[in-house]
Amino acid sequence: MPDFFLTLERQLALEVDSPEIRDYVRSTYARTRIARPVPGVPLDRAAIHGRGAQPSVEFNGTKIDLEKSTARGAFRFGFYGSNRLFRESFRRNDAWLSFHGAALALPAGAIVAVAESGAGKTTLALALLDRGARLLSDEFVFVRKTDRVVSGYPRTFMIREPALAQIENRRIHQRCAVDDAKVSSAGFNIWHAIDPVDIYGPDIYASSAPLAGIVLLERCHDGAAPRCEPIATAVASLELARRLNSDAEGFGRLSNLAALFSGVPAYRVTLGDPKDAAAVLAEAFR
Repeated sequence: MPDFFLTLERQLALEVDSPEIRDYVRSTYARTRIARPVPGVPLDRAAIHGRGAQPSVEFNGTKIDLEKSTARGAFRFGFYGSNRLFRESFRRNDAWLSFHGAALALPAGAIVAVAESGAGKTTLALALLDRGARLLSDEFVFVRKTDRVVSGYPRTFMIREPALAQIENRRIHQRCAVDDAKVSSAGFNIWHAIDPVDIYGPDIYASSAPLAGIVLLERCHDGAAPRCEPIATAVASLELARRLNSDAEGFGRLSNLAALFSGVPAYRVTLGDPKDAAAVLAEAFR
């Protein structure tokens, strides 16, 4: 029996044969899981086969190739497999562009933040939430093509042990202390089911907001003062193109983004202490 999830303006029927992977998917995407399909809403069908020597994923009857490194262990395969299947469904929402990144609603509107893995995207998002921002998404970000409205997808936070020391929110530390952790391939703990509502309350999510700016995050040495410098929209579009959830290739992939985001303020933020960087961004988008 599949589980059903709303995926923006579509829905996904997902069958999983591994109890551990099923538990991961249900806990991570609990806020978009529904009891039964919604009539009249397009439905995609997917499967994660996590048992056996050769785990695999399928989307609408087609096998999806994942990197070989992602198949080590049920948790790792469940993370990468479900992430890929949800992104496949998002791609079919023609009215929206989807990106891998974070989006938060500030008084000026929504900021979309993108970064390399481990650069501090989640810790910065948490620091902004502690300052009163509202959450759109920490993983999947959507921008509507017609009017640049930003929306997100409510999934749980994934907190990595190296980042926990930089997180000041005591409720997150308390939650990690009692939750079961998974061990990453690098040997540190990961807590994958930290629900933002449990930490910040039921009003933490914003449904949507007009795009106010694009932020490119870069890591610097710990303790260094954050820097926030304006950059050209074309530079920001190039970084967004790398994280665009699309099959499009070549110059068209970039030129379409540059046209869509023309005139949108863009900044490069060098992260040191996340709370200091959050203060800089809160001032820039107040």
